[in-house]
Amino acid sequence: MSWPGNLQYPDDVSAAFALRTSGGVVSATAAWSGAPELRISVVCAGGSRSATGTTGLYVSAVGEPGNCEVTIAEPVGTAAVVSYSLVAHYPAQRR
Repeated sequence: MSWPGNLQYPDDVSAAFALRTSGGVVSATAAWSGAPELRISVVCAGGSRSATGTTGLYVSAVGEPGNCEVTIAEPVGTAAVVSYSLVAHYPAQRR
C-alpha cells in the first residue's frame, strides 16, 4: 500500500492512514523532499514503533490481527512544505 501526499505547516503537519492486518510485521518506509526530518510511526494492537530521521526512514512493529495506523508527521519545530511518499508492507487481513 502506498500513499503520496503533502504536508504544509501550520495547518497540515501530519497524515494518518488505516490498514487491516492478519497480524505480524507491519512496516513503513517514507521518502520526501522539503524538510530535513520527519517522523513516521506504526501503531497496531500489541505493538507500536516510531522514528524520526531523514528521507528513506524505515520503521516496523509486530502487531496482532486487526487495525493498524501508519502516520507521517513534521516534528515539533519543523515549519516546512513537504512532498512525501509513504509505503507500508503488511500481511493483509482476508475478508
